[in-house]
Amino acid sequence: MKKLLTTLLCAIFAISAFAQETNINFQEDPAFKSILKQAKKENKYIFMDCYTTWCGPCKMLARNVFTKAPVADFYNETFINVKYDMEKGEGIKLKEQFNVTAFPTLLWLDGEGNVVHKVVGAGNADYVLTQGKLAADPQTNLAGLTKRYESGERNSELLSMYIDALKVCGQSDKINDITVEFIENMTAEDLTQEKYFSMVEANVTDPLSAPMQLIYNNKPYFQRALGAERVNKLCDKCMQAYTTFVLPRRPEGWKLNVEHWAALKNFYQSVDDSKASEGLAVLEMVKCAEDGNYVGVVNVMRDVKKYNLITGMMKPYNIMYSMELVRHSGDQKAIAEGIKYIDEIIASWSDPSRLMNMLEVKARLHEAAGDTATASATRQKAMEAREEFVKMTNGRAMIIGNVTLQK
Repeated sequence: MKKLLTTLLCAIFAISAFAQETNINFQEDPAFKSILKQAKKENKYIFMDCYTTWCGPCKMLARNVFTKAPVADFYNETFINVKYDMEKGEGIKLKEQFNVTAFPTLLWLDGEGNVVHKVVGAGNADYVLTQGKLAADPQTNLAGLTKRYESGERNSELLSMYIDALKVCGQSDKINDITVEFIENMTAEDLTQEKYFSMVEANVTDPLSAPMQLIYNNKPYFQRALGAERVNKLCDKCMQAYTTFVLPRRPEGWKLNVEHWAALKNFYQSVDDSKASEGLAVLEMVKCAEDGNYVGVVNVMRDVKKYNLITGMMKPYNIMYSMELVRHSGDQKAIAEGIKYIDEIIASWSDPSRLMNMLEVKARLHEAAGDTATASATRQKAMEAREEFVKMTNGRAMIIGNVTLQK
């Protein structure tokens, strides 16, 4: 009996040790040129984990996902696995080379160093395993889907896969146009079909697009077919999303399409919709930024506060985006006005969940003004507000999203 017990305990310890050792076999911070040579020699894709030491979701992947046997087994068999700290060693150069701006970013590369698949953000083991399988297939990875789409292939299955790939790799700006192209010639009757209407709900952001104009111009018909609440929600979301998330995000080299801006302004002025005032305010803010009038950006946001033009959860988003425009402008007068504006809006606030984000915005403005001491003190207040918020929620404060943005 004693011998049997000893044997069982040894087996349990052996199994436990084996489970603990299960992991993706990463090469950490290797010479990238040597990895490319290895990929060519073995005819395998490279899987690259782009992480930083301060990124919470990166640590979650390392601890809870890369250690799962199905993930580790598939990745070890299929890919050459490497990981780089994007703030150290060769990772610094690779971060620029592959335009890594959020963490974690997971890249799959061919032997020439071309990106064949990309995922921005973390997920559970099933998600990472699924993405790995998609990446391994030249027909279903991002590069393959792009090639198929650009060669003229069009069907709902391809569109669905391509849109999903664009979403996970952070190229959502293309999704609106792809969806619109697919359904722009449909009739109102066609668009009431569930598979097509749900595609518009999920992917279309431009209220001037053909499908959205069809819905706006035939709103009673769509309300009868699909329900007033659902149709109204889509119209509000589309109008709000475009001016909140699309226009203010101005990548380097971006130029405002003045004709489209004017058409949007005319549209918002013509519709009887509660979100129209929000759209008009953001349009004016973006036009000021395009004209280099960053003090004007701040003044638009002052009008937003004065006349309560933007309400609900969109208000902090628009404040943060507008102040990011000001911060990056380098216009010291506008930056000073931005700091005053933040002081004006938080003067009566006591809720730490609101204060923690706005104080961080203010700290960044102080940094842009060259006042590092005040920036540091303000950031400390933001941290104190964040800690208070966590205490208020008994440690259950919600973390929105699965991506830690670059500091």
